[in-house]
Amino acid sequence: MRKIDQDNWWIEAYDLDTGEFTRLLPTLPGREDYAWMPDGSIIMGDGSKLFLARPGGSWTEIADLANAGVTGITRLAINDTGTRIAIVGDRENN
Repeated sequence: MRKIDQDNWWIEAYDLDTGEFTRLLPTLPGREDYAWMPDGSIIMGDGSKLFLARPGGSWTEIADLANAGVTGITRLAINDTGTRIAIVGDRENN
């Protein structure tokens, strides 16, 4: 992920042979943590919501975890098969 400036952040691929970067997808505004899915798509969190995109595409909301008490997603991890996700975030006190 590269922060071009304060409001312009991109997920990029780096070519080891040429040393060139290729922009794949802008991040969600102000978000820098993401995880790669086995199919090549990318998942990001923002607040209580999860978003999914493919390189070159756009972000689509896939889940809102507010009802589960998640209020601030900060980290994500996906297992190798894409069947489990670990989410780090804030949780409301009930």
